[in-house]
Amino acid sequence: MWNKGVFAMGAAGLLALGVSGVAQAVPTGPPPYVVGMELDDAIGTLAVADYQGVVSTRIGGGDECTVLSQSPTTRPPDFENEFEGEFTILLGVRCGVEEDD
Repeated sequence: MWNKGVFAMGAAGLLALGVSGVAQAVPTGPPPYVVGMELDDAIGTLAVADYQGVVSTRIGGGDECTVLSQSPTTRPPDFENEFEGEFTILLGVRCGVEEDD
């Protein structure tokens, strides 16, 4: 009886450790500066640094977008809105406007 109880408690403990021990990417430094980059490049650059880039403001339409602004800091973990992740960088983009050469 004692062995079964210890086994059950040990299995439950390992399961809890496995669930809580899942590693989540945590940035080790400030987010990279992505203003002026194309949106896809900016999101990729942020992802490499373990940040999630989310478009919060879009000017214009179309697929070709350039980042005009980024939030200066990540949002606090207790801040609630439709964006997910503690390490979300909000991006303002301009789309569909061709640059003059």
